[in-house]
Amino acid sequence: MAKHPLWSDEYWLLLMQLYLKKPVGVKPLYSRGIVDLSLDLHIPPEFLHAQMFKLRMITPRIGRLWEKYGKSPKKLARGVELLRRMKGYGNADAFYQGVEMNESFEKDWKPIAPGAELTPVKLILILDLYFQLTPITMVPETPEVNDLAKLIKVSPKLIAEVMEVYQFGDPCRLPAQSAARAVSGGVEPLRQRQPRKALPTCFATERILEINQAYRHRPATHHSQTGVNTHSHGSEISSNTGSETTTLTTALGPTDAASEVVGNAPDRT
Repeated sequence: MAKHPLWSDEYWLLLMQLYLKKPVGVKPLYSRGIVDLSLDLHIPPEFLHAQMFKLRMITPRIGRLWEKYGKSPKKLARGVELLRRMKGYGNADAFYQGVEMNESFEKDWKPIAPGAELTPVKLILILDLYFQLTPITMVPETPEVNDLAKLIKVSPKLIAEVMEVYQFGDPCRLPAQSAARAVSGGVEPLRQRQPRKALPTCFATERILEINQAYRHRPATHHSQTGVNTHSHGSEISSNTGSETTTLTTALGPTDAASEVVGNAPDRT
């Protein structure tokens, strides 16, 4: 891992003190000690965790540190205290007052509001547990909720309240009432829609319907023994509509007759 721009060799004392805390050894990545130190130095926990592994390496610099402080915890504590007092020339708050700081990972570990118990990291842990439980078990009495409450130092009741908020935003859990409202909201405009009124039939359509009706009810055709149609092609079908009489031969089919009527239909526009 590349060297962080804010890293200084003096910080080895801080890491060594954390390394020697019981249980002695490399601490977990997101343990409280590493996170607190990363917020103090403004260096990501991942970098400090990787640097802590280097305390196991045999190098001249690391070797001298172990020789000087490894067997003298009090001497190490004095060196760490002196290093912290030197920050900001002994008055860090006044020294850095007015300096704008571009925070990145620090926001994940700070309260979401002044005086709030929750941080973004705690909310992520609660969300992880949320996906492992069912809604009926998201209560303070659930053992998993109590274990998480002890881990992140908040009350089980607060965790249950956060999970209840998560349920409102969970897209996989649409309440039945909301679903019914969504359906009724889409159906209501259809109920209020007025039925469409049938338009008056035009002259051409009336004539086509009449001709088709007459064609279906025409007399049965008789065939001779030789299969020749003996029905006269000159027989006629008369249709009286008011004062107008239209005569068509049965040789015309419904389609031909309809086209003839449409062609002769008066213009009612």
